[in-house]
Amino acid sequence: MIMPTASTSDSMSRSYGHSPAAFELAHSDHSSVIINEPSQHAFIMMGRQTLFICHLTMYGMEEHNYQLVLQAKLPPDAMRRYIGDRERHPNSTYFLGNSPHDLLTVPDMQTGERRCFVADVFRGIPQLKKYVSWPWKDQTPIIRDVPLLIERVVYFRHLATTLEAPTMLTYALFGSGNEAHMTSYQTKIPDFDQVVSLAEAPTWLTGTQLQSGVHVSINTHRAPGTIPCSDPLPASDETTATTCMVKYRGTGPDRPIKIGYHHWFCTKIANDPEPDPCGGQSAPCGTPP
Repeated sequence: MIMPTASTSDSMSRSYGHSPAAFELAHSDHSSVIINEPSQHAFIMMGRQTLFICHLTMYGMEEHNYQLVLQAKLPPDAMRRYIGDRERHPNSTYFLGNSPHDLLTVPDMQTGERRCFVADVFRGIPQLKKYVSWPWKDQTPIIRDVPLLIERVVYFRHLATTLEAPTMLTYALFGSGNEAHMTSYQTKIPDFDQVVSLAEAPTWLTGTQLQSGVHVSINTHRAPGTIPCSDPLPASDETTATTCMVKYRGTGPDRPIKIGYHHWFCTKIANDPEPDPCGGQSAPCGTPP
């Protein structure tokens, strides 16, 4: 999602566009250089002991066509304020974005060229029919202009139109200590974007495997070209966990995980600039502010 600043407004009008050409890069000749324009990037925040942030993908926009999970750190006072607010609003999803005054690219973060940036933290996301600019442009952050340190890249995938969705619902599972989280394995339009926290780290993973990240699958078949239009995982929240069975790497015996808070399920933003493949059926993206 791009803030309509002087440096990005033209890019935004192309990328959020109104024709299939919006997916094309700026030039078609074979000698052109592929460039990601610096922009604002939105992340879902997870964890209390260790902060993880998960990038919101947008398959039709070059700058946002990446899955990226970072382990990050806020200053102690900012982290206390975030955790305190989360405890007062246990059914809210929290978002972090780089400031409009500190634009950057996903490759900047993945390569380590950018190890920190100035961030704003928001509770919830405005529910809009279509997101044509930074969703929080008229919102007051609960924490403003705080330095965020990128400690490490946990998960990174550059998406492409040649990728095919797994035949089973598949997730990347990662975490630290007794905190664990999952994000859906994404490919291309049409697809869905989901982020959940587990109630606890699975006992069948070592701490090293958990930190490194693994793929697990749910025993739910997914036909080619189809996506779920509602959250496919069992209902649960901050206080009520639900056991779900998964297969490590899609094979072997069923193994239990305990689903905790559902931070995010969305088809509208991920598939932009194409219409929402679920239309009026899809659930709201995250929680309203």
